[in-house]
Amino acid sequence: MLNDAGLRMVIACFGSACFTCFTWGTLRHFVRRNEEAQGTWVISLLSLGGFGFFVWRILHKTASPGWAVGCLLFAASAGLWGWALTTTRATPPTLAFTGDEPRLVLHAGPYRWVRHPFYSAYLLFWTGTAVATPGLSGWAAVLVLGAVYVAAARHEEGKFARSALAARYAAYAAGTGMFLPWPRRESIR
Repeated sequence: MLNDAGLRMVIACFGSACFTCFTWGTLRHFVRRNEEAQGTWVISLLSLGGFGFFVWRILHKTASPGWAVGCLLFAASAGLWGWALTTTRATPPTLAFTGDEPRLVLHAGPYRWVRHPFYSAYLLFWTGTAVATPGLSGWAAVLVLGAVYVAAARHEEGKFARSALAARYAAYAAGTGMFLPWPRRESIR
């Protein structure tokens, strides 16, 4: 059985592994445009700050009784993120808040269930950091970055609404959750 310091180190390692994957994706998977948006930098800086706060809290305080749930959320986050990455390998998306025109509507992989699986993965991660550490202050990153992800998702959906793919995307969005899956309309009838 791990003592508290060992447990906190394990939690920090799990969280760091996820955050490292996300950082790699930002630098290597997502398409960067010359007109890189301020919103992309806002997300990056808030994420870095939130992660630093998580690491400081987990290394300087005791682990939360929900630490195992936090680690499961990290694993779910990494799994969903990896699935989304694999699905978009041939057609990587652009970074958040860029002004590019959408090229296609994805229906494969996690996109079959949610419209923004990368943001869903990030939200699972931040929820994991809040659950794994004691107190309410850990929920600040979930709330702040959650609001930024909603703004980014709405920005992306606005690009679709103004594109040649507007009708196709609207039909897709009508049966698919933004961040959480919901029953498809065909299965309700």
